[in-house]
Amino acid sequence: MTDHDAPPPDLAAALGALPPEVPPPPGEEDRTVRALRRRGLLPQPRWRPWSRVAAGLAAALALFAAGAFY
Repeated sequence: MTDHDAPPPDLAAALGALPPEVPPPPGEEDRTVRALRRRGLLPQPRWRPWSRVAAGLAAALALFAAGAFY
C-alpha cells in the first residue's frame, strides 16, 4: 500500500527548511482589523461593548431566577 498524501522528498525537504511561524507584534492584529473596517472590507461588529454587558446581566438574572424558583 502506498501513501498518496506524502509529498515528494524534495518538497518535504524544502518545507522542512522553512522557518517556524513568528507571531505578529502585540496590537498588530487589532490595528489591521480596524484599518480593514475603516476601508469597508470587514463588517462592523454587531455587538457593542455595553450590549454584551447587558446580555450577560440578563442571562445571569435568568439563571438566578430559574434557580430560585426551582
